[in-house]
Amino acid sequence: MAHLILFPQAASAIIALPGETILAAALREGLAYPHGCQRGRCGSCKSRLLQGKVEMLAHSPFALEAPERNEGLVLACRAVPTSDVTVYWPDAVGALPPVLAIDAIVVARHEIAPQIQRLLVRPSQPLSFLPGQYVNITLPGGVTRSYSPASQPMAQDVEFHIRVVAGGQASSLVAELSIGDRIQLAGPFGDACFRGDQDRPLLALAASTGQAPIKSIVDGLLASGDQRAVRVFAFARETQHLYLDRYFAELAARHSNLGYRSIVTRAMHKDATPQTLIASCISQLRNWSVHIAGPAGFVTSMSEMVRGLGCDDILADRF
Repeated sequence: MAHLILFPQAASAIIALPGETILAAALREGLAYPHGCQRGRCGSCKSRLLQGKVEMLAHSPFALEAPERNEGLVLACRAVPTSDVTVYWPDAVGALPPVLAIDAIVVARHEIAPQIQRLLVRPSQPLSFLPGQYVNITLPGGVTRSYSPASQPMAQDVEFHIRVVAGGQASSLVAELSIGDRIQLAGPFGDACFRGDQDRPLLALAASTGQAPIKSIVDGLLASGDQRAVRVFAFARETQHLYLDRYFAELAARHSNLGYRSIVTRAMHKDATPQTLIASCISQLRNWSVHIAGPAGFVTSMSEMVRGLGCDDILADRF
């Protein structure tokens, strides 16, 4: 049966059709509801259920963790009302750039590390985004995947770092792209983005292609002349997967407020942990902002670790 959805922020109410999720109903009615993957994987539509009940469809446990569910949070893209509900969406909605759907052409593609492709595309119009947001790329054949830009907003060309997965449908298509090929971009999406509206120092933790959004965030801060302390830690099982190691090291050598450290986990001493390594550089994180980007397991473990060091300001970008 249909149910009423109240949105206090919009001072409006809509009807969810039988079996329709909160997000689907909101988008059908033209509300600018923050969202990303729409499949329960990214957590961008995480919202607070103030009143009523919902049925949660299957979703990634990393997008909505058990403690968050116990606090009354839901994923709007997977929450089907089973009664009239009142829902409060993320506060960031008004600060995010508008979503666009635009064409782009490939201007460069090459391997920058084993299993990592650098893809440079030129959109038909400049793409606005906040560093840390992601873009949906539709490849030839209609396959769509989400990737975070490594470049700066409104640049002529948009840079992506794409991990090639053996047998992956999108990976094989990316590996076949040639200069001049046409693709489609849609975005930006996601609210795990750096806005720079606070003066807190920044700790950035990255693994795999999570180095791409961290590059975008750090480059933007330094280019703006922001003098806050920035510490970047990049993690990989093998040295060859620290594909931005030289880039970050040279950047740190030129900027006194930037510190950088790469960590090869396979070579770590048995008594060392990421927590002890970070704590050796930063005594406590109570007044820091932390941005974590990488595979879901990495983001979850690092989030728990920095909470243990006193941080209450965490942006998590799970791939």
